[in-house]
Amino acid sequence: MSHPPIIDAGPGLNFFSINKERLLIGVLGRISAPETVQTEILLKSRHDPRFRAAATVWRKLTPTWIQVLSDDQTPELAAAVHRITRQPMNNACNPRKTWARPWSSRTQSSPRKPGRPSRFSSTTAPEPAQQQLKSAACNDSSPVVAP
Repeated sequence: MSHPPIIDAGPGLNFFSINKERLLIGVLGRISAPETVQTEILLKSRHDPRFRAAATVWRKLTPTWIQVLSDDQTPELAAAVHRITRQPMNNACNPRKTWARPWSSRTQSSPRKPGRPSRFSSTTAPEPAQQQLKSAACNDSSPVVAP
């Protein structure tokens, strides 16, 4: 049994925003996308006028041409993650925690507090801070060793 290819938000936004869904479907056939991708496409199309048409196209194609996959952990998903990463799924990073919204109100040009170093400075964070950042980004309860 052949499974439909899984599309990511980037190609979905690009094809659907210029109304080229027939080209995509003609080449790939039925496609699938995780719930996170669906959310990302719908939010991005709401906030960025360049991608406004993507939401309309998405709604037309779902569920006939696009199968939305659950983001919940299933035995099949856990097996695939383990096969690809050689780690149990509960040790893999959670993309929902590390995902940054490019259309958020915070920008890189926002004013910094005086005396505070820039995020882009050449100084590195002390070792414990790096471990805290890595631990916060993953669902791993064991300590993370910084490189």
